[in-house]
Amino acid sequence: MTQEVTAVERVADIVSRAREDSGLDDRQISLVLGIHPRALELWDGEVSSLSPGLSGRLTAFTRMAYLASQSIPRDAVAGWWIMPNTRLGGLRPLELVVRNPGLLYTELAGVGQGLG
Repeated sequence: MTQEVTAVERVADIVSRAREDSGLDDRQISLVLGIHPRALELWDGEVSSLSPGLSGRLTAFTRMAYLASQSIPRDAVAGWWIMPNTRLGGLRPLELVVRNPGLLYTELAGVGQGLG
């Protein structure tokens, strides 16, 4: 028997992975995605598709969360997202996911290479 993967399973899995990798809670993740926290809770089983814009933001955040989890010690990663960072002009990485994801991605790549 072939196991069918549905869009609902993929969205729920992606959100779960983003939670785990980022160390952030649903309120913080929903801020990044520009949605209400309750909407994120509903994704755990009731969403069959996302708009292209929302799908893109979720994909980008999931990639950055993964990079952060690989570059920053697990017990420090959640704090890294919410603390002002001098290398980012005093902004919090969580803000940059929305404002300038390219700069945040560059910072994460530098941290991963020992430059952070």
